[in-house]
Amino acid sequence: MSVAVDPSLPEARHGSRAGFMVGLVGLLMPYVMMEPAPVDALLILLAGAVLLTFALPLGVWLIFVTYFGLSQFALLWVTGQPATAPQGLPLRYLAIELYLALAMMGLFALFYAQPRLLQIWLRAYVYGAVLSCVALALILLAAPEMDLIYRDEFRLRIRGFFKDPNVLGTFLIFPGIVLIVTPREVGLPRWAGLVAGGLIGLMIYLTYSRAAAGVFTLGLMGYLALRHPGIRPWVVISAALGGLMILWGTSHSGFGAQDLFAGRLRLQAYDNERFADIWLGLQVALQHPFGIGPGNFETYFATNNVHNLFIAKWTEAGFGPALVFVVLTVGSTFSARHAYHRSVAPLIGALYITLAVHLLASMFIYSHHWRHYLFLCVAAFVADRLVAEGRFYGPSTKGAPDD
Repeated sequence: MSVAVDPSLPEARHGSRAGFMVGLVGLLMPYVMMEPAPVDALLILLAGAVLLTFALPLGVWLIFVTYFGLSQFALLWVTGQPATAPQGLPLRYLAIELYLALAMMGLFALFYAQPRLLQIWLRAYVYGAVLSCVALALILLAAPEMDLIYRDEFRLRIRGFFKDPNVLGTFLIFPGIVLIVTPREVGLPRWAGLVAGGLIGLMIYLTYSRAAAGVFTLGLMGYLALRHPGIRPWVVISAALGGLMILWGTSHSGFGAQDLFAGRLRLQAYDNERFADIWLGLQVALQHPFGIGPGNFETYFATNNVHNLFIAKWTEAGFGPALVFVVLTVGSTFSARHAYHRSVAPLIGALYITLAVHLLASMFIYSHHWRHYLFLCVAAFVADRLVAEGRFYGPSTKGAPDD
């Protein structure tokens, strides 16, 4: 059921122009959110304009300013690391922290002021992912030697338009589960949703990211159970695991990646390094409770960052800022859950499941600078507030057939 919009409201008067801009950003997300992200400058300008126009709730200011602002400046001032670290890594990471915080606050204010833009952005995100996967498939078939497709160290792992295969794989989780389970939410019939969702699933498995493939499968099962509680769990699990094996098996045999496929299914030497880095990061965090500065772990202690998001933030920023970051990520997941159970809107349900599996993936990956993850956290906070205020426009069809 949709809620009629009063044409006198600001969101009705200015919705078309803002909706076009937000939809365009959503469609371009697979291309402009790569590292380095060309969209960052645009988002800063957009966020600045939004922050000058709309007022943010005090609690949001406190969370973002405390973690992203004061804590980072304080730890850099105390440690004095920017002067000694090579290539200015701490200052670079500080700049990333600050402009991401500004972009997040701007998106929060924009979505909160004009509620329909949130759904426009989520749907554009899905369509942008589909178009990017079509482009990847065409390039993969026509010009598989392009560096754009494969990460340099692992020539057979698709990274798409992102820096790392793990980012592409997790970026596609939200669109994949929406298209496979509730394609009507983005205006597609069941068959089209299955085709598009199958393509996205194939691309996820072609990244050979165990974290992305694993949490996508779990997310698909979770969303099916959430939207269709009457389905027996063993049917859902069997279907998801069967699809995983078929798609992954097709990918490794079809593209000559048998050795890579076999290697990704067993413990590798690189995995032992990851576990050692996580343990070392925990030791460094305990020895330096106020943090050692962003980016300094991989400079002074190991060759890679800590492959656990929360231990990494504790190591870099200290216990206090890391705790605030836990509140930000875990709190957004519970906000999405709360919003779904009050609104039973399918897109919010997909958002909730996506954030939940991102939390799981973050136990093994440093996912802090994944723009799509942070922006989905913002979407969850906004959705919860809009639902509580009765301003979220969307269907309320829990458990109803999606075709």
